[in-house]
Amino acid sequence: MYRELDDNEILYMIEENNDNYAYLIQKYRPLVIKICQNYLKEGKELGYEFDDLIQVANMGIMDAVNTYLENKNVLFYTYMVKCIKNKIRNELRNQNTNKNITLNKAISYDKIVPGTVSPLIEVIPDGSSPDPFQSLIEKEIEIKYINFLNRLPLETAIVFEMKQEGFADNQIEAFTKLDNKTVAKYFRNAKKELKNLLTSIKKIV
Repeated sequence: MYRELDDNEILYMIEENNDNYAYLIQKYRPLVIKICQNYLKEGKELGYEFDDLIQVANMGIMDAVNTYLENKNVLFYTYMVKCIKNKIRNELRNQNTNKNITLNKAISYDKIVPGTVSPLIEVIPDGSSPDPFQSLIEKEIEIKYINFLNRLPLETAIVFEMKQEGFADNQIEAFTKLDNKTVAKYFRNAKKELKNLLTSIKKIV
């Protein structure tokens, strides 16, 4: 039932009634599971269980619905994947920051000795700060990648991105309802287009 509805239909249903988020979450559950598996090791180190990551990813889907505009000239699928990953990364980054703050406070407190003054530590740039020029290059590459996906037919773009996420062919076939030959054909077509993208990227860098 869920997979027979395309994304635009589901988005319209959600606009009519927020309870219809369930359709979208159910449709993309295999994708959410796959993405969360990629962050499970890091998540566990910060105290997150797999179900916690699933919930964060689902919130990413809701963010995508709430901020997606058709005139963005980007597939909803592509936009949603980006929102899911950003949501998980931000959640883990914030948790890691809070953990480090707590740890640093504990270490500082442990080093306090009554009657003494703590030495000043000079902060020296370690080269880890982002290079503004490199950031511009990465942004341009991201735009080119999105344009590359937009040039592809919808099903071809979905097959390509599911391949990039590590889905097996039989999983892609079940999700898209395409046969094995068609999935292989769409992926070949996408790779041909990707060569043009890589050529243009080489000119940038």
